[in-house]
Amino acid sequence: MNLVKVSNGVYHAQAFRHHSMVVEFPTFVAVVEAPYLDTQSRMLAKAVAEQFPNKPIKYAAVTHFHFDHIGGVRAMAALGATILVAKGHEPALRKVLEAPHTHPPDDLAKAGDKAGKIETYEGTKEIKEGNQSLQLISFSGSPHTEPMVMAYVPSGRALFQSDLWFPSIKAPGSPAAAQLMEAIQMAKLKVDTMVGGHGLIGPYAEFTKAIAALKK
Repeated sequence: MNLVKVSNGVYHAQAFRHHSMVVEFPTFVAVVEAPYLDTQSRMLAKAVAEQFPNKPIKYAAVTHFHFDHIGGVRAMAALGATILVAKGHEPALRKVLEAPHTHPPDDLAKAGDKAGKIETYEGTKEIKEGNQSLQLISFSGSPHTEPMVMAYVPSGRALFQSDLWFPSIKAPGSPAAAQLMEAIQMAKLKVDTMVGGHGLIGPYAEFTKAIAALKK
């Protein structure tokens, strides 16, 4: 697990191939995406504790309900993090988070009453403290799944998404990427940097160039 700085207070938590975004606030940290396995969430929590001592992970947001992107969500809830879930994802996430896991007990089962709960939202959810904010934007129409969520940090003009675009690895455009651009434009977001749940960190210009090539 490697925390790579995107902008002030924004980091790309790079693992093997499934990544998260970490946003630092004055008194806490928010994580976007808890993918792959509980082991990865534990390693992310360790990296966050080393980088931001005395700042707990207060929130963990989900971009969509595919298994490889929610595999570590129980470990995040075990830390006490509130799990932020778009309304359309609630049924799937409740099955994961409320299922018993007692033989042997996993981190969430051991956490008991200290475990974080699900908080749902429709449309847009904003977390704000001091001069930092994180916007979670649920949008429809993606060919990948319905709905999808993108995460935007205005202070760094950075946008995180999973599966729709793969920054900085010379990925071609796709219908899912083109629809993502439409969602960004509809939300009137000013984006300089794309951060990937897969891929790395890349300029928005790389993204627009790939979409333009797709339309030729």
